[in-house]
Amino acid sequence: MRALIWLTLVILYIFSIINQLGWLNFLVLVFLNIYVILELRSDNSEFTQKVVALEEKIRIIQARLKSIEEKI
Repeated sequence: MRALIWLTLVILYIFSIINQLGWLNFLVLVFLNIYVILELRSDNSEFTQKVVALEEKIRIIQARLKSIEEKI
């Protein structure tokens, strides 16, 4: 579905350039920007979750290293 929306917007943009329709060009760019921002937000939440999980793993590893250093 995402690919279909993306493809439709790109085709409309190319059509508006070829036919020199400035208003359609502007509208397509606005919708394209909104779509990209929404995509980045959705991907960002997944990315943030992965970063938090990695930070937690790093803290666990640091705690283990600290306990090993104390034993030595």
